[in-house]
Amino acid sequence: MHYSSPFRLYLITDPETGRRYQRHGRKKGVALAEDIAERTQKPLETILTPSRCFYVLEYCRGGKRGRRVNTHQGNRTLAREWVNDRIRRDSGPCRRANLDLEAAIDQWLEEKRLRRRTTKTLVNYRSQAGFWTRFFGVRQTASITRTDIIEFFTWRERGRNGRKPGNHLLNLNLTLLRDFFRWAKKRGYSDADPTEDIERWDELHREPRILSPEEVTGLLTACREPFSVPVVRRGYKSYEKDVTYTPPPWLYPIVLTALTTLLRQKNILALTWGQVDLRAGMIRIPAEESKTRTELAIPISAQLRQCLEDIPRGFADTPVFGVKLASVRRSFTSAAQRAGLEGVTFHCLRKTGTDFLLRSGISLETTQKLGGWKTPEVMLKHYRNPSPQELDEAVTCIDSLVRLTGA
Repeated sequence: MHYSSPFRLYLITDPETGRRYQRHGRKKGVALAEDIAERTQKPLETILTPSRCFYVLEYCRGGKRGRRVNTHQGNRTLAREWVNDRIRRDSGPCRRANLDLEAAIDQWLEEKRLRRRTTKTLVNYRSQAGFWTRFFGVRQTASITRTDIIEFFTWRERGRNGRKPGNHLLNLNLTLLRDFFRWAKKRGYSDADPTEDIERWDELHREPRILSPEEVTGLLTACREPFSVPVVRRGYKSYEKDVTYTPPPWLYPIVLTALTTLLRQKNILALTWGQVDLRAGMIRIPAEESKTRTELAIPISAQLRQCLEDIPRGFADTPVFGVKLASVRRSFTSAAQRAGLEGVTFHCLRKTGTDFLLRSGISLETTQKLGGWKTPEVMLKHYRNPSPQELDEAVTCIDSLVRLTGA
């Protein structure tokens, strides 16, 4: 058996016709209820009724349609524990004895898919798991020991065709292996976790690139102002002239959105007009599309509001920018080069905005809520970078201590 992620069941009642609808998940339920509320001019609370308990879809092996099952749990965490207990109860020793590594990997990835991992993530997991099946072959999952894991990573460190994996890739493979064997242990496919005592490789940690206010101004100018490129041709009919180009019209709004909302690049490119409320001045990202599975409600700044009002508005499901990731990366890299910035990626915009808020005295709780992090510790670890001025003040403070001692 396979199970979907726990969800609430939403009951929608049409006051005019008396017809009732059922929808899985908040997004579908609220969308239908809002349409009925707009048509009937009735309060949304009288139309939409969420279930008290969480449900899951139970899939039989090879089946495409799941059977809805009530977990009788009002908390999502307890509902997930209910699913794990049910899977553990259905897993017997005879299944474990006959389950090889490749079959266990297929079930592990299938459960990741049911838990709404993206297609790109599943492809990466499958790619890394290919090294496991290539090394261990058709061995059973329960027969893999800690010694086998050490031999596997020794084989991985040697690389292939002269190309050796870096420490970051080795740590990634260790993390996935650890997750896989913990999953197998819960399902009864393995007696122990052979990766439990294996240490991680040391990685080089570089300081994140934080843009100064002057660099931000130069970048925004490069994203909006026309620029000229010298074109030189030698040989037949040689010529040399300057050709003027204009940046794409969507580049400046996308960069401004990243700086003022702290949204990730994925959420910005997937932003639809249904998530943008210019009248209320809010951008709402549903929990299903957030990395931390938490709904985000971000106020729209005055400059961003003016910029979004200049874009032709589409339907609720129409993308605001409607551009592909490769085009954004190419245009952003070109704009950063024209602004004289090196080592700048699109993610630096999120880091720059976060760092500027913290330096300006905005509280940790407010910045965390705006950026959508789970804990302040994650935000401070990866997004707070002391400026050179702050480091100079710290050294000056220590120097004053030395002077007081008379050294």
